[in-house]
Amino acid sequence: MSKIKIACISLLIIIGMITIIFATTGLDLAMFKFWAPKYEDARREVFVSTKSYNEAKLQELSKFMFEYSRSTPEDKIAMKSTIRHRFADYDATKLPYQLRVFLEEVRGY
Repeated sequence: MSKIKIACISLLIIIGMITIIFATTGLDLAMFKFWAPKYEDARREVFVSTKSYNEAKLQELSKFMFEYSRSTPEDKIAMKSTIRHRFADYDATKLPYQLRVFLEEVRGY
């Protein structure tokens, strides 16, 4: 074989390898794009159902309720906004009755 044929074959092999590498990387990215949100949703669901998360939320709301009862009317408006934001997606059924009533009152239910 001539040197030109060997050079062309070598070049085609290198281009083929680079194409394979880019194809697998693209496939990896596509798989990540599909599975990453599902994986994060599962992680979030497990985290939210942990005992430590729920106890921390309970303590935080208890602290807010205590501070709310001692604050001025102007401060209460700001605190309501903060409480609504911090507990926007929290399931109130996990709370004791008194805290649940307070949270529903702040939310405006």
